[in-house]
Amino acid sequence: MTDTKTSTLTWPNQRYAWFVVVILMTLYIFSFVDRMIIALLVAPIKEHLDLTDTDIGLLHGLAFALFYTFVGIFLARLADSWNRVKLIAVGVLLWGLATAACGLAGGFATLFLARVMVGVGEATLGPAAYSLISDYFPPEKRARAMSLYTSGIYFGTGAALIFGGLVIGMVGGSDGFDLPVVGSVQPWQAVFFVVGLPGVLLFAIVRLAIREPKRQEVSDTPPTFAAFRTYFITRRRLYLRHYIGFAFMVLYSYTFSSWTPAILTRVYGLTSADAGLWLGLVVLISAPSGIMLGSLISAKLCVRYGKGAPLQVGVIAAATGIVPAILFPLAPNLLSALILMGLTQFFISLPFGVAPAALHEVTPNQYRGQVIALYLFCINIIGLGTGPLIAGLITDYVFANEAAIGYSLLIMALVFLPLSGFILFRARKSFENYSSAEQS
Repeated sequence: MTDTKTSTLTWPNQRYAWFVVVILMTLYIFSFVDRMIIALLVAPIKEHLDLTDTDIGLLHGLAFALFYTFVGIFLARLADSWNRVKLIAVGVLLWGLATAACGLAGGFATLFLARVMVGVGEATLGPAAYSLISDYFPPEKRARAMSLYTSGIYFGTGAALIFGGLVIGMVGGSDGFDLPVVGSVQPWQAVFFVVGLPGVLLFAIVRLAIREPKRQEVSDTPPTFAAFRTYFITRRRLYLRHYIGFAFMVLYSYTFSSWTPAILTRVYGLTSADAGLWLGLVVLISAPSGIMLGSLISAKLCVRYGKGAPLQVGVIAAATGIVPAILFPLAPNLLSALILMGLTQFFISLPFGVAPAALHEVTPNQYRGQVIALYLFCINIIGLGTGPLIAGLITDYVFANEAAIGYSLLIMALVFLPLSGFILFRARKSFENYSSAEQS
């Protein structure tokens, strides 16, 4: 429901607001392509730079995730107090050039540094984008707008998988080629140039096409760090239940996206190129539709659950997603496995558009960037930092058989999806009973 104070605010033109969301979603897509492309170029990078699997693990996980999450908290302060459009524009240019710089790396140290800068650049987008959307749309439209923006995760993931699969298939036996200025390069280096340099164009689009909107729903408390710390500590139970509940679902989601290509190659005998293409198509079909349906379900549930509706979508996702998540590792053939993977991806995608919207409903404007940054910190550290690793440890030390990776994912689903659902159920009650007066 919209309170009286909110209904008296003047909101920007809604057609233009949706145009901005599409631009922000496009940025999100490119950010995930730049983020994930390294995972599909492991073999040539290892061979050319003489790296180990441990080195690759550091480059893919720690170099990106650690700096992305920690720097994101500080950048969120800028999102709450500075021009958000300028912040995003600088970040887009930085991560695009840093991705291209990965193709110039001559060893582990330079590639690590380039990946760090990719993470720093991308850390500008989330807090600033969610904050912008909350000032472009009234509360009743935010969940749908944020769902469209967040669907960029899955469009980007699918695009990275498909593009990576095509690249692997095309450059299999190539010895490299010459480029102007740069000189002789390997095919994997050219891939980084191709996906990184569009950042220059995206920078121009952000600066020319997006206007900084007036901040809405601002409380009288000054946006200092001390004020935010006091605000957050007094409401920590409300926020932490949300963070941890969704973090456990993200943990399974990252595990799913990290290891399903291995299931397709190890269990069903697909090549890496074919696995990328098939899984990319599955993600593109199932995940965006799931995330948009989640926003519609949340809107319907608002009458019953109020501010707790997005959390109830998370409960539904955990309850429905666990069924195909348990079944796909047991699938007897490739077709049934792909269908069940698609259903798993569909259901676990339901809440991730409305999860940030729930936080904005209980947070005054000047703290939203920081609250979102802490949310992203939790889901990335817990999800990206631990999920894929736990599955690998189960495969290595419990089953001691790499072909058993599907059973590791089955165990992960049995443990973390019910745990997520339980915590989000408790969180829903806190959000449902939260009054607008408590935001101040």
